[in-house]
Amino acid sequence: MTAIALPILRLPHNSLQLSLKQMSLVEHLTLSFISNKTKQLIKISMKNYDIAQIFMGLPISIEFDSRSIDYPSIIFDFNPDQEIVRIYNSEQNGSITELNLPGITEKQWIEHISSVLIQNRKVVLISSLSERKIEDIYDSIKELDIVALHMISSQFQDCNLLKLFPTLEELTVSENPLSAPIFAQNFQSLTAPNVAFDNIFFSNCINLVLYHQVISDKDLNIFMRNWIKGSNPRLRKLTNASNEHNRVIVESVFFQGIAYIETRDYCDEDTFDKEFEIKSEDGVKAKVILSTYRFMFCIEDF
Repeated sequence: MTAIALPILRLPHNSLQLSLKQMSLVEHLTLSFISNKTKQLIKISMKNYDIAQIFMGLPISIEFDSRSIDYPSIIFDFNPDQEIVRIYNSEQNGSITELNLPGITEKQWIEHISSVLIQNRKVVLISSLSERKIEDIYDSIKELDIVALHMISSQFQDCNLLKLFPTLEELTVSENPLSAPIFAQNFQSLTAPNVAFDNIFFSNCINLVLYHQVISDKDLNIFMRNWIKGSNPRLRKLTNASNEHNRVIVESVFFQGIAYIETRDYCDEDTFDKEFEIKSEDGVKAKVILSTYRFMFCIEDF
């Protein structure tokens, strides 16, 4: 039996493009599943969603965000058992639309969304080991440009992590310490808990965030003195934060052997917030912020 062409596909090019612009994203997605031709049409017209996040849970969730208020963020939750996609649209007061996709597998769903919506966009992959492992869907995402990875635990050996995600720019790990070779990578940003102090000097990233620990004043003094002499040349920002608000700074220990200027001093009964300026031997200025729960080092123009 001969397939009947959709009326919209018979429109002249300009009229077709105008019709597509007037359709909602849900209508676009529905149309993209009809045939390869409609899939290609939608690939061409979906150019406004520039941020994609994949949340590896049950169900798997894919979120698209846009810098334009004309294209609000939309979340797609796919339940493979029910073969249903639930679409959450922030533009419509959090309304939920269900799209039935009989016979489609999770792998097919991810690959279709990757082709139609993600395309060449950069992707943030967020993994929760309590629910899913990256290996579960890796075959479906290996062609994507994954630039940021958030993991509960470091589940890969260093060589495997970088082999699996060669375009990785940002890495966040919530549990378990990372090994020194990871710190040596040229990440834009690296966030990790319980980091051995010596690993800071292996770091080759631009923004380093260390949390769930309090680095001692003596060790931070060693870090600053080494930076003044030229260590960590790529580092633009270092943050050490703790959930406990109990840091007590002794300036004579913290700045021992370091020339500094105090630029701000705020204190009350429970907290303090002080800001200082130090300078490297080659003239680069850095801001140092101290509070009851945080140390932050930041190059002046970062």
